Amino acid sequence: MSTTLPAPERLRRPSISAPPESGPDTRTSTRVALSWTIGAIALALTLRLPYLQLPLRVDEGGLALVGRSFLAAHGHAVGSLYGDLWIDRPPLLVLIYGMADWLGGAVGVRLVGAVAAAGMVATTCAIATRIGARRAVPYVGVVTALLTSAPRLSGPFAYPELLAATVTAVVVLLCCTALQESTTPRSRWFAIGLLAVSALLLKQSFLDGLAVGAVSALLVARRVGWTRTLLPYAGGVAAALLATLAWAATIGPGVRAFTWAMFGFRIAGVHALTTSPIPMSARFHRLLVASYDAGLPVLLPAAAIAIAILWRRRRRGLAVLFTAWLGAGLVGVLGGGYYWSHYMLQLVPAVAVLGGVATAQLPKRWLRVSVAVVFVVFVVATSLPTVVRERSHLHQASVTATAGVVAANRRPDDRVLVLYSRANAAYYTHAQPAFAYQWSLMYLAVPGVEARLDALLASRSRPDWIIRWQRPEHFGLDRSGDTAVLVDTGYRRVATVCGRDVLLRREDPRTIHGVPQLTAEACRA
Repeated sequence: MSTTLPAPERLRRPSISAPPESGPDTRTSTRVALSWTIGAIALALTLRLPYLQLPLRVDEGGLALVGRSFLAAHGHAVGSLYGDLWIDRPPLLVLIYGMADWLGGAVGVRLVGAVAAAGMVATTCAIATRIGARRAVPYVGVVTALLTSAPRLSGPFAYPELLAATVTAVVVLLCCTALQESTTPRSRWFAIGLLAVSALLLKQSFLDGLAVGAVSALLVARRVGWTRTLLPYAGGVAAALLATLAWAATIGPGVRAFTWAMFGFRIAGVHALTTSPIPMSARFHRLLVASYDAGLPVLLPAAAIAIAILWRRRRRGLAVLFTAWLGAGLVGVLGGGYYWSHYMLQLVPAVAVLGGVATAQLPKRWLRVSVAVVFVVFVVATSLPTVVRERSHLHQASVTATAGVVAANRRPDDRVLVLYSRANAAYYTHAQPAFAYQWSLMYLAVPGVEARLDALLASRSRPDWIIRWQRPEHFGLDRSGDTAVLVDTGYRRVATVCGRDVLLRREDPRTIHGVPQLTAEACRA
């Protein structure tokens, strides 16, 4: 006669997050869920196709430019942060943009965004399936595809928020799996820590991966012990951080300079923006309008309802996990003070999954379909006016035409300065930037930049070309007038495109050709 031994006490404890319940969710087969996932990925990629060949925007072009410098310097800081250029972004992001530019130029950069969008759709659908909400997969997939391509959120472009949000979604997927399994390998917790920091190394505001990982590790530690969860998770976090700091301390700019660029500059930048002619309240209002047009004010309450449903159904581990994900995302969007519309991409995977969970609870299929259709119609209706209004702006004729003058007449060793702000114009000149700083905010927030610019313009190694995108006194800069004098005495105007002067060193006798003639309408775009 056999005797069944009692299970150890720690295995008899109720699960932190109960396994998916049998019921309506299980009636949708894995094959159907997979078909919807593939269809949503195809939708996301199709919506991005019209933007694939368009010129890179300011941040896209600037990041590709800095990434190119980073690769050319083999990861070294050559007089600045990334090669000989400077940007307040983490190294993993700069490396990815540099590789994308090296492999495929501007199209390569846009393809990185497409891959990230497809990855986000696949991951959010996998999260819905993992937590037992297969019935929500069609909704989750379509909503994620629409929002990652929403023009009001700058979704069709390759912004860092899109990449980082996708990595964070993978962290959430792994944590959901860990919450619902009796045991989780230490290697998975190590990977969770590594990926959580990777999201941070794509955009500094993405603390949500770290928050989700820490909360999940604490919850699961109650069952299996902290040495199997918290310790390997902390090991993954430490490995990623130490590798980054090791780069900064050896071939990088130094730990102090790197830390200031990642965090100190953000504080200095917010302070500088308080003197901007565009008040912070106006930027925040612009963010709210963009979020409304993308349907987020509807999805956020639905997300709160979904969390309440999970809590009431005793799936409290998942409720806590999703609360940490959504809460940390909101802090990341609202805590920086910059309020660009593409920051809202950080919330897309969380609100898509939670909105799907809430919608799946509706008792009738026609109700669930109606909610999905209404949301799709709303997003499409609010996006179309933006697409129509901005279709000419997307071609950025003034940027590419002005940069094209330099590109058509430059010599291999020529260097260019865009005064002050149009990083994608510098990218399209295909000339080496002469100055480390490519964004106007850097002139306002980095100490001593104006003095360094004047020293460069007064030296024998001053740039061959200047694109005078703004006058020297713009943004309240050059109060002394020194920069204007150095530009006027050291350079001659060789072309004017859409009111932007292209300048060449006075002693350079070359004749300029290929100056485009744009219509007033094209210049306004």
